[in-house]
Amino acid sequence: MQENEKNQRMSLCLLPAFTVGIYDGTNPCNFASALIFLSWIAFLGRTQRRIFWFGLVFVLTAGFMHFGMALGIFDYFLASPRVLSLSVFIYWAMVLAFSFIGIRDIHAWWKYRRHFDEGSFHDALPGFLHDLKKTDEKAPMTGRTSVNMAFIFLTVLIACAVTLLGSVYPQREYIFIVHSYLSAGGDVPFALWSFFQYSLASVLPLMVVWAGVFGAGSKARGNLKALRLYKVISAALFLGVGIGLGYFLLNYNIVQS
Repeated sequence: MQENEKNQRMSLCLLPAFTVGIYDGTNPCNFASALIFLSWIAFLGRTQRRIFWFGLVFVLTAGFMHFGMALGIFDYFLASPRVLSLSVFIYWAMVLAFSFIGIRDIHAWWKYRRHFDEGSFHDALPGFLHDLKKTDEKAPMTGRTSVNMAFIFLTVLIACAVTLLGSVYPQREYIFIVHSYLSAGGDVPFALWSFFQYSLASVLPLMVVWAGVFGAGSKARGNLKALRLYKVISAALFLGVGIGLGYFLLNYNIVQS
């Protein structure tokens, strides 16, 4: 009987924990994190295997970070006034950078529409759209092992940084209640399962981007139409996220003042 009640509690924690994770994972700051993830994978992902492994490292790191924040591991760090001030400064820098990239790329797209010159685009071709030879595709991780390990280490560092910047802190009331319940000696599997569901839902935007890049790398490689579509969507995303993040920060400042 007691085991049945325990299993029932475990199943009931799924919906609220997952829902809270969805809410926290779709805030403007987390969308900015997804764009940084997209840019990083565009730089590294020259083969399907690189897209998969570097993307997996990034997503897993972000998931562990969200899980650790739900456990309260980073409370002292995230509650520091200096960290909060630095975060706001970085957010505004991201607003300016994303807005600039979006406006610049839309202008480049307009020039391309007039002259049909691929040189109108400012940025290099994303790695996952390169038309590579089959021999390159068969390589598990092209390049030297030491270089790949350095990129893996950088991927972990970037994932940690953008997850901290893109997270909602403090989390919603449900996570606070579960954390307090765990601290008071409550059912550990129930709390950990709740935190796992929350972490999984929080990284869903990254997983969607990861799947999209993987699909583009397998079906649109070397396709100029796909490249132009990617450029237009990327420009709109950068500009939209930049404006949305700025609006979010303005509202945050109003609330805090």
